[in-house]
Amino acid sequence: MQLCTPVLYNDTYMKKHFFYLAIFALIMLSACSEQKKEKAPTAHEKFISELTAQDTLDILNLSNACMDTLKVGNVDAAIKMLYVIRNDSLIRVPDSKEKELRQNFKLFPVLDYKLEYYAFIDQANNDVKYQIEFFKHNSPDDKTPNTIGFMMNPVKVDGKWFLTLKEPNEKVMNN
Repeated sequence: MQLCTPVLYNDTYMKKHFFYLAIFALIMLSACSEQKKEKAPTAHEKFISELTAQDTLDILNLSNACMDTLKVGNVDAAIKMLYVIRNDSLIRVPDSKEKELRQNFKLFPVLDYKLEYYAFIDQANNDVKYQIEFFKHNSPDDKTPNTIGFMMNPVKVDGKWFLTLKEPNEKVMNN
């Protein structure tokens, strides 16, 4: 019976393989260290990381107060709670928009409302969406649609939250 004898490699062969193994190890270490480097947070990530439970309470209290004011029929007071953003500035609702809102709330009065969702996107663009019931059904069998959506855009300016109207061209989180 013959035993297997180990094969001995010459020095050149071993040095060559060791060289390739060392290069491979350096490449792998380099790739791993690059993955560990953290990227700078995006504006959205920074904004979200700075939010507190109080911010959530503030926007919900503000928007619910506006909806409650509409529900009791005080459209004027509700409109005074709203702002618009023009040229990166927060301003009161202009007369033309105020007229449009009055007409909308006349056609679709807030008899009841339900919070559909809220979402934080960034300092100047957030979502608070309600479903507004604008007429009551006459019977349980009545399936006529009686709700519409209404969105507000709470914005934070100098540490304080304000309600603005959600414009059609603004990003919506739940869309």
